[in-house]
Amino acid sequence: MQIPSNIKRARVLAGKTQQEMAGLLGVKRTTYANWETNTEPDIETIRKIAQILGVKFSQLVSDAGEGTNETNKTVLEIAAIVRLFHESLIKEQDNVKEAHGIAKRAQDHLTIALKKVPDKLDLAKNALPSLKTKNLAE
Repeated sequence: MQIPSNIKRARVLAGKTQQEMAGLLGVKRTTYANWETNTEPDIETIRKIAQILGVKFSQLVSDAGEGTNETNKTVLEIAAIVRLFHESLIKEQDNVKEAHGIAKRAQDHLTIALKKVPDKLDLAKNALPSLKTKNLAE
């Protein structure tokens, strides 16, 4: 049976780490890592793993549809790329939210500044006649 490789493939596709799985199952990470490499866990543990990963028990214990090692490697690589892409999208979304906040604050400041412009213009207009009078008197 290919239980260890089936468990690993299901975990990677679910986007979980060995550490997360070990925590959810109440075992050490090294114990869980062994289940993915060479030691098969007991049936009840396999059922728990299937439940956590949202897959059928039969998917973890079946040799059917295993494919080649090259296919499995490709699936794992694609899953890793998808996970990295998802993480980068989340970071980019955070950057966009931050940029939007900065733009909103800048807009608020400009609105306040523009409201003050007419007051400043009135002051300047009122100052012009007195300046002309002073210059003429000198």
